[in-house]
Amino acid sequence: MSARVKWLVVLTLGAMLSGAALPAHADEGEDEHEVARELYEHGQIASLEGVLTRLRQTNAGEVVGVDLVQIGDKWVYRFQVIAPDGRRELVYIDAGPASSTPDNGDD
Repeated sequence: MSARVKWLVVLTLGAMLSGAALPAHADEGEDEHEVARELYEHGQIASLEGVLTRLRQTNAGEVVGVDLVQIGDKWVYRFQVIAPDGRRELVYIDAGPASSTPDNGDD
């Protein structure tokens, strides 16, 4: 993991935990970092670190920015990536939590 990506992960996770501003698109009047933190704490979005791992598996570019945005009823991470050929790309990854096994309610 490049130093820049590590710094981005640490900064974003620190922001989520400390209450600092995190880019997220919230309804007017809502505090954006609170929305992101609550979504994460309630299991409605995946951790940024986990999503970055998935991104690195499919994309060789360097991540230079990230936002958490809502598109319709889904939350997505929007990454700004500099491709190996120097082009800037936007990469959208579903922020929803990945479930390893479905809950059948049979306990």
